[in-house]
Amino acid sequence: MSYSLYLWHWPLIVLVPVLTGGALDNAQKAGILAASFVLATLSKRYVEDRVRFSSLAAKPPLRTFALLALASVLLVAACVIPIKAENDQVAAARVMATAMAGEACFGAAAALEADACPSTHQVLNGLGPAFAKTDETAAWAAGHLKGFDQNSCPAVAASVRRCVLGDPDGATTIALVGDSHALSMLPAFVLGAERKGWRLEFFWKSSCRPVLPKFRSSVPAERSASCLEWKTNVVDYIAAEPDIDLVVTTGATRRYAVEVAEESELGQIAQAFSDTWAVWTNAGKKVMPIRDMPLAQEVPGDCIAYARGAEDPCSLARDIALPHDPLDTAMESGADGIYPVDYLDALCDKVCHFVVGGVITHRDTGHLSATFSASLSPYVEEDITSVLGA
Repeated sequence: MSYSLYLWHWPLIVLVPVLTGGALDNAQKAGILAASFVLATLSKRYVEDRVRFSSLAAKPPLRTFALLALASVLLVAACVIPIKAENDQVAAARVMATAMAGEACFGAAAALEADACPSTHQVLNGLGPAFAKTDETAAWAAGHLKGFDQNSCPAVAASVRRCVLGDPDGATTIALVGDSHALSMLPAFVLGAERKGWRLEFFWKSSCRPVLPKFRSSVPAERSASCLEWKTNVVDYIAAEPDIDLVVTTGATRRYAVEVAEESELGQIAQAFSDTWAVWTNAGKKVMPIRDMPLAQEVPGDCIAYARGAEDPCSLARDIALPHDPLDTAMESGADGIYPVDYLDALCDKVCHFVVGGVITHRDTGHLSATFSASLSPYVEEDITSVLGA
């Protein structure tokens, strides 16, 4: 019966979360196990054994093969239909998120315009966990930036690619440079650049913070040859490009606070950030560093699915979600030409929330969802305009 059990358990594991709209809890897992045994017993006794021991099985007529083919089709359908249903839900959610963009009290506006908005730390129907976990910049760009691929932009130096967005002929040029956390904020910058007619140059490398390699990082990915090359070359390239007016930079710097044990290394990293920004300010650029976003302890989509509709189920104390990191330290230096900003008020008050304005803020533990990023756009635009005029 083991093969029958194997065939039945998978469709149930896929189908139940789709029907209930949430992740499996322990009771449902036990129920699926029991149902799998019952269905496997029944299908073996009344289908498999009857076919196997019938007179039809002794001969290979067309009817036998037809029955086997029908069983195969039913099995495939049981697996495919739930997956298609979930894909349809995600597609509908993407349409809904696009339609609601810019509405009052949607996403970040609910926190940053709090006087005019109710408390909205409960997920809007239709924008649930399944959507949030797929709500990344690439999916957003597929609907907003036709043909854009952040991994295929032209190379301008060794290990350095530059993506040009917004108005390519804009009189003002903004450089956004960072790692995947900068990528997760790209929707906010693209929308602002399009409205203001700015030329937006985007430089990024996954798992590689935008800081000169003046320290030996405890984060393994940062010790790779390509990352070290990117760090040096992207800083030099941006400094040498005369048309760049403002450099906006951010990265997954809270990883340093979590993964680096030595206080001396944290100090070295903070100084390396300051030295990096000095290269750009000495070249006549203004620099706008953005504090890294809060860290979740588990994927918010999973936490919310288990909570089953509870309001604000995944909030964390600020000291847990926002461990002080070297970027924070460097931003507090007060150096000339540096204009620090943060958008933490959009997520955190006394605690840090992972549902704001009906939107799940993160697609995983560290990256903003594209929908929430896009909702930050008016505030990013306002800050850039202010810094450019300073």
